[in-house]
Amino acid sequence: MSSLPKWNPELCVGNRQIDDQHRRLLLLGEQALGLLKENSSMAQFHVVLNDLADLARKHFADEEQVLARNHCPTLDEHKAEHAAYLELVTEVCYQGTQNHPDRAGLERIVSEYLNHHLTETDMKCKAFMKDKPGFGG
Repeated sequence: MSSLPKWNPELCVGNRQIDDQHRRLLLLGEQALGLLKENSSMAQFHVVLNDLADLARKHFADEEQVLARNHCPTLDEHKAEHAAYLELVTEVCYQGTQNHPDRAGLERIVSEYLNHHLTETDMKCKAFMKDKPGFGG
């Protein structure tokens, strides 16, 4: 079973809103992985996965807005990664509703993607996510 990093100051990007969303994404990810490990019902898992997907959609929109406002040169690549993740979540949710749950796919989405996105992709854009005066955050 894969695992997620624990929240720590090294994962901070310097934007209170984005950092709070990252913390919540990790907590939901841990909850989802725990349900998979316990071999819980797919219905329970999908509730958590839907919460994770909803938060991810909001987070991605907020993050993209901050990156655009701060003129991040890799914004298009960042948006593409967000879109690919949401496509995976949609496909896995659909498979689960068709009684064809892909537990390995679910684990990969939750663990590998969040791990990669938080520790690699977002860290490369950290300078473009800082709280800026007058922007809130």
